[in-house]
Amino acid sequence: MRLRNNTELVIALLLGLAVAAPAGAGKLYRWVDEEGNIQFSDQVPPSAVKKERTELDQRGLEIERVGRAKTAEELAQQAELERLRKEKQRLIEAQQAEDRVLLRSFRSVDDIALARDGKLTAVNVLLQVARSNNKVLKSKLVEQQKAAAVLERSGRQVPVKMQQNFSSTQNALKAGYAAIVQHEKTKRQIRETYNADIERFRVLKNLAAESSAYGGELQPGPVSLPNVYSCPDAPSCDRSWELAEEFARRFATTQVRMISDQVIMTAPPVADRDIAITVARLEPKDNEGTRLFLDVQCRDNEAGKALCNGKKVQLLVDRFQPYMKYTIQEQAAK
Repeated sequence: MRLRNNTELVIALLLGLAVAAPAGAGKLYRWVDEEGNIQFSDQVPPSAVKKERTELDQRGLEIERVGRAKTAEELAQQAELERLRKEKQRLIEAQQAEDRVLLRSFRSVDDIALARDGKLTAVNVLLQVARSNNKVLKSKLVEQQKAAAVLERSGRQVPVKMQQNFSSTQNALKAGYAAIVQHEKTKRQIRETYNADIERFRVLKNLAAESSAYGGELQPGPVSLPNVYSCPDAPSCDRSWELAEEFARRFATTQVRMISDQVIMTAPPVADRDIAITVARLEPKDNEGTRLFLDVQCRDNEAGKALCNGKKVQLLVDRFQPYMKYTIQEQAAK
């Protein structure tokens, strides 16, 4: 039994079915066909299986509504939505777990700041050792170069063993500078991690930003180290090495003592206002290209420390990357 869309006829037929249908009679379905007509039947034809339909009882009252079948695109969208919801829930649960650990581990912002500074102090000790070792290596390198120069001036050939020692010292110095770069990156990561914890702790505890009397080190570390220049490619790195020599001659107050394909070094500082510069060419590592590392050295006394920690040297270090980039671009434009 199937009825076309005529409102008066449909109502009459429904009432007739409600009166005439015996107890336990079959179901009645209603749907809209392709032409927009309302259809009624006690069976759902194949053409209407995927359409939205309503199941009616003997009195013509709605029992159940069945939505239309979703298209392949809608099913894919629904699956992606479910995946995103699960991912969102996973992130929420992960954040809640981290929050619980944070609140259990620290009682105040000051506790977090002290933990952060403790880790920074430990890395600073490693930095101090690395810099001290590099200082010894630079002195050793100068002595080796002097010895080789004496032999060359006397017309004698530099022994292979002496050449090997010189190369070994250069490599050790480069490794020392690479360690310094890594330690600086570690310090940056420590700052960023603990400062994020401080901000999260304040949110969880509903504290104002100025609630900590301790303060200090609340700014995240720089995106990159200002005294490390990453070469975009080998040819530009060769040009940058020439610029590094130019930089050392221009800004160091001591004379250049060594220029090789791995190290550019000026003489150690003598006066309190002296600034010595060393640039090391660090080999690619951990998916990074070749890097040029700038090391500034002042006298090992109170005046020298004040100079190296002061604004003048900091401006010099900050100028290293822009100097390289600007000069390269300037040369390319000519």
